[in-house]
Amino acid sequence: MNDMNNPREKNSFFMPALIAALIPAVIFAVTLAGAYLPSGIRFFGPMDNLLFFLMFAGPFVSIILSVAGLVDARKLQEPFIGCLLCLVLSLLELCSFFWVPIYLQRTHKHPEITIVAHSYSPEEIESINEEVERALHGNNYTETTK
Repeated sequence: MNDMNNPREKNSFFMPALIAALIPAVIFAVTLAGAYLPSGIRFFGPMDNLLFFLMFAGPFVSIILSVAGLVDARKLQEPFIGCLLCLVLSLLELCSFFWVPIYLQRTHKHPEITIVAHSYSPEEIESINEEVERALHGNNYTETTK
């Protein structure tokens, strides 16, 4: 079953790097899903501090393992695409963990809406009132009902 002639299994750094790269993404997704449950149900409870540490330490561990895997693959002339994939995934995780919260906390400017108060003359107010009365009472409105 574990054949050493298989080139996909020769690099011993690939699986640890992949696991270290996927653990933070899974923890982040599960924590985010827990925030949308009713009453803010928390999945982990007392393990939050440990999982928070793993979520931020995982990409760094994955980067170290990926680079070691790339060096090992180059030295032994083995395929390196798996370690390169783990390296890219780890770098994307680092960018998302550090830049997304900064982007979300940044204040976004909305266009200003200016409201200008307009003063109507008494004649304009009377004209507007007449139009409103005519609209409310239909065509039967006359000056004598006033």
